[in-house]
Amino acid sequence: MLPALLIAASLVAQVEASPPAELSPAVQRLLRKLDAPEVDARNAAEEELIRIGPAVLDLLPANNPSPETRARLARIRQHFADKRAVEQLQTGSAVTLSGTLALEEVRAEIEKQTGNKVADYRQRFGQSVTNPQLKLELKNAPFWPALDAVLDSAQLSIYSFSGDDGVAIADRAAGERPRRDRGAYAGPLRIEATRLASERRPGSKDSATLAVNLEIAWEPRLKPIAFEQPMAQILAVDDQGQELFVERPAQREERSLQVAAPGGGTAVEMLLPFVAPPRSAATIASLKGTVTALLAGKVEAFKFEKLGDAAKPGFKPLAQTIADTTVTLDSVRKNNDIWEVVIRVRYAGAGKSLAPNRGWILQNDAFLTGADSQRIDKAGSHSAPVSEDEFGLTYQFDLPEIDGCTFVYKTPSSIHSVPLEYELKNLPLP
Repeated sequence: MLPALLIAASLVAQVEASPPAELSPAVQRLLRKLDAPEVDARNAAEEELIRIGPAVLDLLPANNPSPETRARLARIRQHFADKRAVEQLQTGSAVTLSGTLALEEVRAEIEKQTGNKVADYRQRFGQSVTNPQLKLELKNAPFWPALDAVLDSAQLSIYSFSGDDGVAIADRAAGERPRRDRGAYAGPLRIEATRLASERRPGSKDSATLAVNLEIAWEPRLKPIAFEQPMAQILAVDDQGQELFVERPAQREERSLQVAAPGGGTAVEMLLPFVAPPRSAATIASLKGTVTALLAGKVEAFKFEKLGDAAKPGFKPLAQTIADTTVTLDSVRKNNDIWEVVIRVRYAGAGKSLAPNRGWILQNDAFLTGADSQRIDKAGSHSAPVSEDEFGLTYQFDLPEIDGCTFVYKTPSSIHSVPLEYELKNLPLP
């Protein structure tokens, strides 16, 4: 008998060479093993179905009477959904537009194709609202290059602080260069050096410094938690071929954000500190870096009913898992006139990247619903880290009794750490 690993490899090879119809018998055998008496056999069957690849999805049954099989099928489907989500995070949305189209038609079509909100702020800013005809030829173009091409064609630009409205378009400022010539594109991000400033302190023996301010913009459909740029991963050279040295290369530049924060924007700024190049240098010919985006997946609602039972002696922690996130109800207790709901939240796979950015977790929505289904907002909350990927939270509610109440906690069902490379060219030095 072949070892299990060889069997799996053989099956994968067969799948890659066979259409789904020929794959069906092998998949059916594995599906039956999902409900085998031995846990190891069930685990092995689930792993082999995942190894087959996305083609297996068309052969999974819509319904199954076995709770064990249903749970494993749900995990298999979620695995491929998460994989697609990560791939889209790395590549960004795509736009296809061809022909002569009115600006408003283009704006609506971009929203439809990408899921990214694009608002027109010209009227709000007292600017003339025109609807020019634009000649475009975009085929599967990434969102940011496509939007920049549209804006350049219409002589427009971006207002980055439009909150829940997504990307906002407005008139281009006098003297503003075309956007396509200024930015670097990295998957779903657009990165631009918006300001370069040189400084020398006469009273110090230290060399002059050069600060490069980066603007990192993301597709509005995304929910960023933080961006991180390790200084040691920056490589910059001037137009004379000399390297620019980063100050404090062991440090990291970080920018933490609230997830889908109301009133927020679609961009954040980050500062890169360099030792200033010699005065003979006119430009930074190339600035390369790798920014890691910590991105939240789909927000899900975790619901814990009959909280009165959780307040009784002997209650055992109750956990719910959706995708990569597990929320555990640890206890419900009364503290004077206040009821406290104590939970733990674990984001599997987030790892060390989440620990220094835990402040955003208190922005997650948490509330009670009473017997009448009406929302009861929290009176207060606090958090404490449990481990690198798990957090403890306590929510206070001011109400006389908690019997009949349901606790609702909304949080991303997955968190992804996505490294993205970028390069900016020909940045004029001050």
